[in-house]
Amino acid sequence: MTRGRSNVKLMLSTSSFWFWRQAYDPIENLRIIQDLDLNMDGVDIWLFPDQEPFRVGKPLRSYICSFNWASLHTDFYTFDWEEEMRRKDVEEFDKQLRMIADVAAELGIGDVVIHSDFLVANRQKSVALIHRELAGLRVSVEGMDKNKTYGTHPEHFRDIFSVAHDFGFVPDIAHLLDFSDEYGWEELLLAPDLRDRCRFVHVSLHDAALSGNFYARQGFNDINAIHAFCIAEEDLLPDGLIAACKEFPMIIEGIVPPGRRGVELLEMEMEFLRNAGGVL
Repeated sequence: MTRGRSNVKLMLSTSSFWFWRQAYDPIENLRIIQDLDLNMDGVDIWLFPDQEPFRVGKPLRSYICSFNWASLHTDFYTFDWEEEMRRKDVEEFDKQLRMIADVAAELGIGDVVIHSDFLVANRQKSVALIHRELAGLRVSVEGMDKNKTYGTHPEHFRDIFSVAHDFGFVPDIAHLLDFSDEYGWEELLLAPDLRDRCRFVHVSLHDAALSGNFYARQGFNDINAIHAFCIAEEDLLPDGLIAACKEFPMIIEGIVPPGRRGVELLEMEMEFLRNAGGVL
C-alpha cells in the first residue's frame, strides 16, 4: 500500500514520540503513530538491545505490513566493543540478535539498522554472528556522531563493507553534519560505492547545532531533543543535501512534542522534506 502523496518517501521513527508516553515502549509508540493516521510511507521502530521479544495483535501487524517500508533500529551499547569478545559477550550478543530476529518475524519486517560503532573491533566474529542469527534480513549500518570513535568517516564504512559484503548503509544527516569541518557530505552521500548501498537516510538536526532552543520557542521547555526537526533551522542544511536524500526513504527522527502542536510541527517537517531541495 502506498500512503504517501508524492515520489518522496517519508518514514517516521517511533523514537520521535519519546515524550508522548514514558517510559519508552515501541508498541505504545506504534499505536500513537497509527492513531494519528499520518500521510507517510513507513515506520522505523527503535528497540533497546536488551529488550525482551514481544507479541502484537493482528491489527497492529497488518498496519505495519501496509507500508512500503519498515525497519527495526538498534545499537549494542551494552558491550565494550574495543575489547576482545569474551564468551559471555558472545552469548549475550547472540541473545540480542535472536531478539531482533524474533521481533522482525513477529512484525513482518525485513530491514534492520544497527549503529556502526560496534564494528570498531571483532568485525569478522560480529559479522559472522549477524549472518547466522539474522539470516534472511537486510542488515544496514548507520553513520555515527562525534561521540563515537568509529563509523563516522567514509573510510570506516569501506572497511566494514570489505568484511560485510552484503550490508547496507544508512547515513544520518545530524551525525554527518558533525563532521562538516573534516569532510563534505558529498563524500558519504554521493560517493558511488557508498550510495549504491544506501537503504534509508535518517533526517534531523542535532539540537546542539541550533542557534537557539527550538522546542522552548514552541512552549516545550522540558524537552531535551538531541534530534530536532530540520525546520528548526533550515539554513544548517547545505545546498543539495536534501535533494541527495530524496532517492531513498527518509526517516524523520526529530522529536515530536506531545499534543496537537507537536503534530502540527511534524506535518510542517513532512511538508518541508517533500518540497525542499528539488531533486538531485
